[in-house]
Amino acid sequence: MGEFDTRFSKEMKNNTSETKKIFLKEINVLSGIAIFTVVIGHLSFLNDIVLYIFLRNLIYSFHMPLFMAISGYLFSRFSRKKIYDFKSYKKFIIKKFFRFVPPYVFLVSFIFVLKIMASNIFQLKHPVSYEAFLMMFVNPMFGGFVVHLWFVYALFIIFLLYPLLEKVFAKIDIRLRLAIYCLLATIPMTKVCCLNFVFHYMPYFHLGAMLVGYKINVKDKLANMLFVSFLLFACASVCQLKFDFIYLNSFWSITQAFAGSLFVTLFAILVSKKDNPVAFFFFLVGSYSFEIYLLHTVGSEIFGYGIMLFKFPALHRSIIIFIGSTIFGLFFPILFTKLLNKVFPKQAIFLLGKVN
Repeated sequence: MGEFDTRFSKEMKNNTSETKKIFLKEINVLSGIAIFTVVIGHLSFLNDIVLYIFLRNLIYSFHMPLFMAISGYLFSRFSRKKIYDFKSYKKFIIKKFFRFVPPYVFLVSFIFVLKIMASNIFQLKHPVSYEAFLMMFVNPMFGGFVVHLWFVYALFIIFLLYPLLEKVFAKIDIRLRLAIYCLLATIPMTKVCCLNFVFHYMPYFHLGAMLVGYKINVKDKLANMLFVSFLLFACASVCQLKFDFIYLNSFWSITQAFAGSLFVTLFAILVSKKDNPVAFFFFLVGSYSFEIYLLHTVGSEIFGYGIMLFKFPALHRSIIIFIGSTIFGLFFPILFTKLLNKVFPKQAIFLLGKVN
């Protein structure tokens, strides 16, 4: 009997290890696809190209809700049960502070200095000023110069508020809580501290947190679910263009976000099933998704400004910028992170928010 118990214990450990390995691969591939869409959506040198605007609008309809849902899922899976009193909440917030605030301050300062230097050579698309620098700490979207950092800012505030709201709503069914968060999202909020974005995206964060409790078997129905989610996303996209009414727009907008996020998640599961170059690529960039999110515009704009020094035909230039800026946006942050870790290992831990 003892021998059986030992073998059973080893088998369970192996199964747990294998399950964790599969989970890490799937979540990194999903993060990789999500950050890939972010980089493509932030190619500022292509903002006058009609085809790119159409692609960007499709990406914008779901990629931030997807990131919020991933964040909520990871919170619920790894942190929710660790927050049970004020002391544990304080410990959680201190950890999140060092995860988000030092990288945010470092990046804002780093890009500010870079743009001040670059303004002596180039005519910048988004000039910097000291007022814009200060606005980065009020709301990056409200006069800042690195507007995509609103997500980092808002996500930190969500981590501050969500555990407290969950304590307040603890006696309410988790599905009804989703309705409450959706209701809160309709209330006009101040732009100070990104609170307008915090409550707008809180339902997606909660939706991701809800999914931890559900086991969805997609093994046999993956292709069908992919097709249905794609059709739903396409339908919502068309309807939002056709029917320009505020309430219908809100409905189709939410449907787009849900269907797009579902499609990308199912696609990530499909890609993760086998070892291939596509899976490896998305797994790699997903492993650095936070660093890429912070630094991708630096890499993209370095390439973009470099190309602007040469006289290419407009179409050729657009294609070169689309491909080159995407590659630089993905891999400049990875190389920068590796270099910083090698040259200043102790400082890199702090500046990049690598907390245990």
